[in-house]
Amino acid sequence: MTVEGEEVRLRRVAPIQPLSDQDPIWSLIGVGESGYADVSEAHDRHLAETEMDRWRES
Repeated sequence: MTVEGEEVRLRRVAPIQPLSDQDPIWSLIGVGESGYADVSEAHDRHLAETEMDRWRES
């Protein structure tokens, strides 16, 4: 999107192709070890707690 004076111009973008089952990104799923059993449900809370711990240490 660009703005030129009083005009707003949109640019068409190509649609994104979904990842195939063979894409190497899928091999990353489950590689990390956090020690938490509920990471997918409470990831924001875990990130916030870790960040607050870092702030307290500094």
